[in-house]
Amino acid sequence: DTELILNENLFTIAEKERDPALLDALDDILNGKEGFIQVKNSRRYPDYFLYYRGIPAVNWAMCVFIPESAFYAALYQMNFFLLAIVFIGLIMIIFIIQIVSKRLTKPLYDLSLAAAATGAGDFKANLPGKIFSSELIQLRDSVAKMQRDLQQHILDIQTATADKEKYESEINVARDIQMSIVPHLFPPFPNRKDMDVYAKIKLADSMGSDFYDFFFISDHKLCFALGEVTGKGVPASLFMAVTRTLLRSVAQESKRPEEILWHINKDLCSGNSTGMTVAFFVGILNLKTGETLYVNAGGQNPIILRENGKFEEIDTLSAREPGANENTIYIADTFAMQSGDHLILCSDGIINAANATDETFRKSAFEKALAHFQGDKPKELAEILLSELEKFRGAAPQTDDYTLLTLSYYSAETRGKT
Repeated sequence: DTELILNENLFTIAEKERDPALLDALDDILNGKEGFIQVKNSRRYPDYFLYYRGIPAVNWAMCVFIPESAFYAALYQMNFFLLAIVFIGLIMIIFIIQIVSKRLTKPLYDLSLAAAATGAGDFKANLPGKIFSSELIQLRDSVAKMQRDLQQHILDIQTATADKEKYESEINVARDIQMSIVPHLFPPFPNRKDMDVYAKIKLADSMGSDFYDFFFISDHKLCFALGEVTGKGVPASLFMAVTRTLLRSVAQESKRPEEILWHINKDLCSGNSTGMTVAFFVGILNLKTGETLYVNAGGQNPIILRENGKFEEIDTLSAREPGANENTIYIADTFAMQSGDHLILCSDGIINAANATDETFRKSAFEKALAHFQGDKPKELAEILLSELEKFRGAAPQTDDYTLLTLSYYSAETRGKT
């Protein structure tokens, strides 16, 4: 600054600035001392640094004024250079991070897409091939295993569904056979005044092959039967259909139950590779006398509800079931029915029906149920028995078919009154 050099000196500057630090420095110079101060907020000049030192030999003093901008110029330049280096370094770091991140996250992203596609049902979704992380390799292998397991699970479900549909179809066919083979129109003989009959099958979830039948073999003789084929499904239903057909065919020729069962047993044992048998009760009621000739071949004992309300179980000698041994000999027995009596035949599904506490229906509960019957119609009797059975069973599942036949007898003397 030319004006400063030509017109000013340290004393004039100190006097004008009135800066205490500058005045102290002036005293030091006069005393020959050395120092370095920073002068800020000058009224006339930019901030500066002052270095001074006395020279006693010549009674002089040397003062150096250094503007702050010049003093820090190198530092500012170095800071700028460092900032530039840091900025470039940050850009490079960000670039490297992006490359590494993409390298690491791209397989993870591809895995997430594959997992989503697998969840949507695409079990052949492509999985990433090049993976450099052991954790991601493990994750990829887990997704691949999940795809294979899901494929196998779907195949298992399809197979199980097909098997279930096949089984249900077989059950439906067997039920159709079972229900179409037995009489189902009631009353079956509306013009008869000497008897009435009713029967019903209540199917369980698992298909059985119970059946019943009744038909006249002469004007005054009624043949009735109730059977239970061992086994389930279509084979058992076909075996039941064959048995019922044999019953109708043989009974027209052989008028006695032991002869009927003997012929049926012979035919069923012939070529019976399945080993199926049929628990069979066959009876023939003489409507003129009330005498009932019967054979029980593995079935349940018949029950008679007498006209006076008395409960009576016929203790029968059970013979071997037809289909088991072709050499079986059957022997008939008899019991008498009086006018107003009701005969009850039922399957073991009713007798052995259990409630939630595993108690079975059996004789005591059966007798209690019969006490509610006050009418004279076999249908009403059957409905009361089945209703009481359902109450007894409660929430317990039905595990077997309920098959029931009720037969009411009215003698010739009371025929006109019914």
